[in-house]
Amino acid sequence: MPAGPPSATPTCTAAFTAIPRRLEDTRQAVRASLTDLQLPVDREEITKEGLIVHSRTGDGRPILIDVETHVAPLPAEGASTSVGVRVDKLGDETVSTRLLNQVDLHLIPAARSAVPASPAPGTTTGRLQPVAAETPAPPLAPPLPAQPIDSGWDKPKGK
Repeated sequence: MPAGPPSATPTCTAAFTAIPRRLEDTRQAVRASLTDLQLPVDREEITKEGLIVHSRTGDGRPILIDVETHVAPLPAEGASTSVGVRVDKLGDETVSTRLLNQVDLHLIPAARSAVPASPAPGTTTGRLQPVAAETPAPPLAPPLPAQPIDSGWDKPKGK
C-alpha cells in the first residue's frame, strides 16, 4: 500500500464487516470467488490480523483483498471476519463490489444454500410449503326476495 497521508492517495475500498465466519471459511470463499470470476491468486500473505490475498484484473491492475479476524468480547459469540478489496492505486468500485458480492454468495449459510430449486412434480420435500398469506373471501349470501314494507306513512290518520 502506498505511504503518505490518506488524502494523498484516493482509494476505493468496499468491505463487508462482521461476517460471522472463521478465517479459513472466509479464505475459502475469497479463493472460490476469484476462481468464479476467472481471476488468479498471485499470492497469499499471513498477517497478524488475518491474511492478504493478491490478485489482478483481466487488464493487469493489482487487486488486494484484506481478510481480518475480529475476536468477540464474549467467547460464545465466536470470531468474525471482515473483507476489504482495493483495486489498483485509485480503486475501482465496480470490480470491488462485484468481488465482494461473489464472496458473500459463498458465505451464505449452508441451510439456505442447500435448498433445491424446486421439487419434482408430484413429490414432497418434507418441508413446510408456502401458502397464500390471506384466504379468499367467502361467497356472498343470495339476496332476499323483495317484499313490500309497511311503514305506516301511506295510511290515513284516524281511520
